[in-house]
Amino acid sequence: MLDELLIGPAPSKPVRPLYRLHAHPWTTVTDDDRLVSHLVSLFISWDDNFLSFMDRDRLLEAMARGDVKSEFCSPFLVNALLAYACVIMPQTLSSGV
Repeated sequence: MLDELLIGPAPSKPVRPLYRLHAHPWTTVTDDDRLVSHLVSLFISWDDNFLSFMDRDRLLEAMARGDVKSEFCSPFLVNALLAYACVIMPQTLSSGV
C-alpha cells in the first residue's frame, strides 16, 4: 500500500519518451535507443528543472548530432546522467520501457 502512495499505480501503456536519442556513441552499457531516450527524457523532465547545471538544448543538440567533441556533451556526462536517471526512475515505469 505504501509503495502505491509513493510511486502511484503502474501505467496502463508504456510511457513515451519526450526526446528521441541514440545510445551510440554515448554509451556502451546498452544499445537500446528507446531506453536511453526514456532515461534522458526522465532526467530532463524531473531533475533538470531543479538542477539546471547544463544547457538542456545544447546537450540535446549535441546528443542528436552524435557530436562527442562538443563542449556541452560527452560520453562521461551522458553515462552519469543515465545512471542518475535510473536512480530516480520509479520502479513502475521501468516495466513499461
